[in-house]
Amino acid sequence: MTEKLKPCPFCGNQDIHYYCYSDNNEENFYTVECHECGICIGINDKKYKTKSEAIKAWNTRANQNMELKACPCCGDNPKKITYKSHFSFIGNYLENPVLKTFIICPTCGLSTSEWNKETEEEAIKQWNRRINI
Repeated sequence: MTEKLKPCPFCGNQDIHYYCYSDNNEENFYTVECHECGICIGINDKKYKTKSEAIKAWNTRANQNMELKACPCCGDNPKKITYKSHFSFIGNYLENPVLKTFIICPTCGLSTSEWNKETEEEAIKQWNRRINI
């Protein structure tokens, strides 16, 4: 059974694929690539000799961006707020509530949108992307 590729740790895209190439010596090597931002592992060093190795490497580094970074405005530590919501993004009532998460700085009030990010992982990625702006 093949392991599922995790989303891109840089852009959050889920259109991730692995490829098998042959080098000049006819040795196979595997790469994993994001089709949104183009980030790729294994293409330069050709070190992943099996599909499983390449997928494991991609999935291992995919979790490294999940630590909340300091607020880009004031430098304080942000807080995660998770709550149950009975409303969808467009305001429709949901019979079964969903958990939603947003990130907020308690000092300056900077926050991610609480309406369009439903998972903790998505909210953290949205927050951390602001750091580089």
